[in-house]
Amino acid sequence: MNAPSQSLVKSLFMGGIPEELAFPFPVMDADEADMVKIINENLHRWADDNFDAAAADVAAEYPEGTLEALGELGLMGLNIPDQYGGLELSTAGYAKVYEQIAAIDGSLPVTIGAHASIGLKGLLLYGTPEQKQKYPPALASGKKIAAYALTEPGA
Repeated sequence: MNAPSQSLVKSLFMGGIPEELAFPFPVMDADEADMVKIINENLHRWADDNFDAAAADVAAEYPEGTLEALGELGLMGLNIPDQYGGLELSTAGYAKVYEQIAAIDGSLPVTIGAHASIGLKGLLLYGTPEQKQKYPPALASGKKIAAYALTEPGA
């Protein structure tokens, strides 16, 4: 067998199980765990009072103000650095919040995920300092929604 790769999936494909890449599972520090708990409590409180997933599915759209409310809860800026107005959660924290979003409605994490990953991740990774000062604060608050264009034929 080849030497383990630094990629878990590549190593699995090559027939190895590099336990040092899979374990221990990431653990949030206490401050982040407390923040995630508060975010999730606020999310469920909002959803219980304001969001009917079945009605949104039948209407094939979110009720007016849904994305703005998610922005006010901080959900549009989970992975945006604090310096740009986001919550700067770790991957473990991000996953714990997404788990709760998905429990409310399966389309919400897709919408937020497209905004947070494909839509704005390139800007965070490769944007100029000026772009990073201009766009992420509005994206973190939900005042703007990040988008992307698929270039593959038929997309």
